[in-house]
Amino acid sequence: MTASTYGQNFISFGVPVRFESRNARLFQKAIETADRALIGNLTPTRKRPEHIFTFGRDKERGIFVEHNGDLATCGEIERGVFKYFDSYLRVRIGEYCPNRVFIHSGVVALDGKALLIPGNSFSGKSTLVLELVRLGAEYFSDEFAILDEQGNVHPYARPINMRTDDGKYRPYTVDVGSSKTSHRAGLPVAAVLFTKYKESSRFRPKILSPAEGIMSVTPFTLPIRVNPAYSIRVLQQVMNNALIIRSKRTHAPRFAQILLQYLNDFL
Repeated sequence: MTASTYGQNFISFGVPVRFESRNARLFQKAIETADRALIGNLTPTRKRPEHIFTFGRDKERGIFVEHNGDLATCGEIERGVFKYFDSYLRVRIGEYCPNRVFIHSGVVALDGKALLIPGNSFSGKSTLVLELVRLGAEYFSDEFAILDEQGNVHPYARPINMRTDDGKYRPYTVDVGSSKTSHRAGLPVAAVLFTKYKESSRFRPKILSPAEGIMSVTPFTLPIRVNPAYSIRVLQQVMNNALIIRSKRTHAPRFAQILLQYLNDFL
């Protein structure tokens, strides 16, 4: 590191990273973005970094972010570059976390047990999570289910990311008291729901076997390629002890009511 370069090593969810920049403002922006993206799980460390992120600006690329020497993103609009970095960093941490399994999933708690709703962006999981919370469920996450070795799920309680339903899909956030949830301990998983929206569809749950559950959740499991053996072992812990169901769903407010009644009767 030269005298004109700013740099700091951090660790997040067991993954050592480093941020570097010759620009003090971009360096500070990177730290603030990372801390917000990782909900405060960003601690200074002396551990050797596995992932080095470099931030800068030049005439050819505008503002840029490099990851281990390769270009991750660039552009003229700072807000857009750091928005992409926010998402990129979260996924990299989820892929390389050594002792947790990150799954793209909504999560709510019901009577001390967790319901997982795996799904990618635009799948409607955030809308369903918000409706379940409005009906009394405790908010855990609208983005990641973070599983420990025993298969318990830990909160990743950022404000819920929503999009307008006017055809323009403009993003906005809903804060549902996420700061309080962030300090909760892990909970056992009682149920896993695989669902897709279909207008006017009825709730017709099909119960899946643990093997079917693992196959269905694998596409949403971030570390499955980096650490497949550990990922499968944790997923087995979850699926062997949870009710696993698949069903299409109608509009979230009505479906959330039906789902909660079903879970209350079944579990």
